[in-house]
Amino acid sequence: MTNNWKYIALMAAAFPATAAFAQTGDAGRKAVDLERYEEAKSIYKSQLGNKNSADNAYFALGDIYLRTEKLDSAAYYFNQGISTNKKSYINRVGLGKIAMQQGDQAKAEQQFNEALSGKGKKDPFVLAMIGEAYVNAPNATEAQINKGIDYLKQSLERDNKNALANVILGDAYLKQKKGGEAMSSYDRAIQLDDNYATAYLKRGQLYTKLS
Repeated sequence: MTNNWKYIALMAAAFPATAAFAQTGDAGRKAVDLERYEEAKSIYKSQLGNKNSADNAYFALGDIYLRTEKLDSAAYYFNQGISTNKKSYINRVGLGKIAMQQGDQAKAEQQFNEALSGKGKKDPFVLAMIGEAYVNAPNATEAQINKGIDYLKQSLERDNKNALANVILGDAYLKQKKGGEAMSSYDRAIQLDDNYATAYLKRGQLYTKLS
């Protein structure tokens, strides 16, 4: 039965992703979810000249390099985002994420506090990314995971249709060995975005563990 569910999980991940690329959503984010990083970089670099999308594009590029453990390149794009927009709350989060990966929580929290100044404290994406930074900290402690969960819940209070925050919340519950809560979060993400490949895959992987 486990092998069947692994097959189902992989198929569930592949099919929605194919449909998603044909739609008008965030193609860059979907490419990142599928670890198509070069494709995602190309998409986001094309957005840097657009003042309406540049801020998030700089962050997205930095985050891709962070995921691939190229911290200097990640810092370059986060700092470019701040240089271009002095009020770039999300790129402050990016610098905080780097500090968390380096094990410097105090420095990370300085950046997070900057990100939460002004309108940043009301931005569900800013809150979700701070939550992710805590949840994905190297060898995350229970206290860090709980702090991440708190930020993710704040994000969902601001935007209860936030599929991304639900997936990260599911990851946090999984680290706490709360399989039921994790499954509910992944289910919620799929209800909100039925093309969300990562949510399908993580739900399928969790199901195999619970079977």
